[in-house]
Amino acid sequence: PALLQRLAQERGSLFEKTKDPTLHEDIQRKVNAEHQELQRQAKEKVNVLEAITEEHEQYQESLDKFQNWLNSISEKYDGITTKDYTGSIEEILKGLRELADAVSSKEEDLLQLEHNGKAVTGNTSPLGAEHITRELEELREKWERLRLSCTQDKEALLQSQQEFTSRAQQLEKNVAEFNNLVHKVEVETLNVDDTNDELETTWRKYVISRKTLLEEQPHVEHFMLELKELFSLSQDQNLSNCVLLAIREYHRVTGRLDVMCNQVEMKMRQNVQQLQGEFQQWRSRTRRLLDLSSDITDTTLLGVYLQQIEDCLSQSSLLHNQFSSSQVKQRTMGIDSSEDLSDVLQQTQLLTERLLELRQKLQSSLSQSEEFAATYQLLQERLSAVKVQLMANRKLQPSLETKRQQVEQLQFIKRVLLEVEAEVNNLHTSLASSPFRCQILATSRSLSKSLQTSLGTSEQL
Repeated sequence: PALLQRLAQERGSLFEKTKDPTLHEDIQRKVNAEHQELQRQAKEKVNVLEAITEEHEQYQESLDKFQNWLNSISEKYDGITTKDYTGSIEEILKGLRELADAVSSKEEDLLQLEHNGKAVTGNTSPLGAEHITRELEELREKWERLRLSCTQDKEALLQSQQEFTSRAQQLEKNVAEFNNLVHKVEVETLNVDDTNDELETTWRKYVISRKTLLEEQPHVEHFMLELKELFSLSQDQNLSNCVLLAIREYHRVTGRLDVMCNQVEMKMRQNVQQLQGEFQQWRSRTRRLLDLSSDITDTTLLGVYLQQIEDCLSQSSLLHNQFSSSQVKQRTMGIDSSEDLSDVLQQTQLLTERLLELRQKLQSSLSQSEEFAATYQLLQERLSAVKVQLMANRKLQPSLETKRQQVEQLQFIKRVLLEVEAEVNNLHTSLASSPFRCQILATSRSLSKSLQTSLGTSEQL
């Protein structure tokens, strides 16, 4: 426009100087009108070009903004879906939901961008239009691919979360049942005064409990494996604490059972050692007794030695039973000392046989003494008299008075029998196994039985 204006001014100046008819005023007005028209058309063209340029700039700005946003969302998606991401299922799921919502919310922006792109292609070259179209198609494809990935990953993760929840609940249930079983196992405390029988009973309880818990070992290994797999899906600290506490309690109880089993075995060994000490004392006493009484001739000492022999035999029986019981228990419990016990049992048996032989010899000597013969003869005579009196009172009496007399007589016989039995029982315990004493007692008890029958009949009548 400035150039056209300057040309018009120069044309007017020439007309004044030259009076050239081609530069006449009418011609100038016509030229000015044409100039103004050209100026208007040029201005319109500039406005159109400015509008196209602004439209291109706005489109490119929107395109760049959308691409930058899409790239940032893609980076976030890659960040929470990579294997190196340490977040829980809940955190990943929350992130995918937010990304899916963000991608879906931009669909209107993408449609508007595609609409603007079509408008721009109308004011650009064919090559530029092709570039814009391809660029928008790639952008649409990337956006849809990201939206689909977020949706698919979210659905897959929801399924994984449901699977995790189901497996976690089942694991918690199994661990609770396992806990109940472990808590039912009672680990009794040992009593220092427990007998071998009580120790064996306690040991059997320990063994049964330990066997029960050892059978649960595969479950413990399964719990650890299951927890490891679930922890890779979701770092549920409560579930982890629940499982680990149960396993620690299991190992605590099994360890306690092992310790108590060892303590029982140690206590059994201590009891056996104590028993062996008692055996050694008994063996020394027995050997000394056998040596001292083997050639005794003084009948006044027979009773004393027989009493000592009875004491040794009584202790021998007790020791034999205790050693036999201990041997069986040690074999049952797997305690390695059976050979020592077998040797002790053999020694006990040999010494017991010698004691029995000596007792029989001394009893025979004592029974042949005059004092014993007189006592035995007197008791026999008294029993014979009782038998005669009892036979005489077996007949039923006709009158009440005679029945009363018969009852009194029978009661007297009863008192006599009680006195005889008392005298027999008061005989020296050295004769406890004497056949003479046994015979007198048998006769006395037989007469007592007959007496009770007769007395009962008379009292009823």
